[in-house]
Amino acid sequence: MLLTPLAPAPTPERSQPEVPAQQAQTGLGPVLGALQRRVRRLQRCQERHQAQLQALERLAQQLHGESLLARARRGLQRLTTAQTLGPEESQTFTIICGGPDIAMVLAQDPAPATVDAKPELLDTRIPSA
Repeated sequence: MLLTPLAPAPTPERSQPEVPAQQAQTGLGPVLGALQRRVRRLQRCQERHQAQLQALERLAQQLHGESLLARARRGLQRLTTAQTLGPEESQTFTIICGGPDIAMVLAQDPAPATVDAKPELLDTRIPSA
């Protein structure tokens, strides 16, 4: 069996006349130049944004470091203050509230706060005459 090629399909008539290859290339030159300028401008913009981002990251790291340093200094200052004060001065107790059979006592700085129940309380009422 022998196959014969089919005839090419008829092409519809173009509404525009064909542009010669040289003329098409000359039209592409200015377009290509404009695209290259735009790419360079976008690259410069990206470089500026990248530099700004890096500067902000450095600032964030610096602020974070300063915050940690300030916290460490405050902790060291509290520790030093607690060590320089005598045991009588460094522990102050205040009675918050009391009742007939219980009192709540809060230990103030630098000792941690604690609640203590006391079964015996001093009677602070003024005796009636």
